[in-house]
Amino acid sequence: MIRWMVVAGVAVCLAACSTPEEMDQSITDQVGEGLTETGRETLERRVPVNAEAGEVLIESDTYEFAYRWPRQAAAIPALDSALKTMAERTRAEFEASAVEAEADAAQFGYDYRRYASQWTWEVAADTPRFLALTGSRYFYTGGAHGNSTFDAILWDREGDASKGPLEPLAVFSDVPALYAAASKPYCIALGKVRIERISEAGLGDAIEDICPELSELTISLGTSNGRTIDRLVMIAAPYVVGPYAEGSYSIEVPMNAEMLALVKPRYRAGFSLAD
Repeated sequence: MIRWMVVAGVAVCLAACSTPEEMDQSITDQVGEGLTETGRETLERRVPVNAEAGEVLIESDTYEFAYRWPRQAAAIPALDSALKTMAERTRAEFEASAVEAEADAAQFGYDYRRYASQWTWEVAADTPRFLALTGSRYFYTGGAHGNSTFDAILWDREGDASKGPLEPLAVFSDVPALYAAASKPYCIALGKVRIERISEAGLGDAIEDICPELSELTISLGTSNGRTIDRLVMIAAPYVVGPYAEGSYSIEVPMNAEMLALVKPRYRAGFSLAD
């Protein structure tokens, strides 16, 4: 039997883990470490006390599906509606894939392993003008293990709500120039985090120096002060930087003068140099 419901509740996930539960705990820890008390108070202040998060859940013999968005997003009617539409589109595509795989298993006589998909949107930045969300999807389609992908959207409270959320990179006038300005600090930070992670996990003593192209990354936006966007959040999914065992990497790059100069004039007031 299939259950469909939109209820309160929220989970978070940016790290690549083997199960949805491990992913939830991992990013919860990251968010907790990343927000100052001022940041926490800012997030709470901008959301009505009675606001509830959005969640779509489906469970059947063929597949499990979960799609969640935080109460900060659900409290904005136009954004809440856009996320519900995105959830339905994602669900329909995933269901079609699962049904086809189940039919193939029956036709060719092998065991079908139920598909699973968990998509979670989490607040990356909440400022007076912008709400930035980072989306993490864990999915399993019958292989040796699941995998993760990422996405990001930006809501402009001063923009045209009928046009829906923005792609974060749409607020910049020259995307290649943006990456050129951000690549050096990003690559340095990524290298340091990789060495630390690999050493702690015992995955090896030496690593290849890898820095992904912008097209391989998911770009979100962040804030250190709760007032303006002052950093890029650059996310590499599993396999982009290293093997699956390394997981994903989320690196924050503070906004420098070159990056700030590339923000389109109509959005500039909502951005600043990093504190």
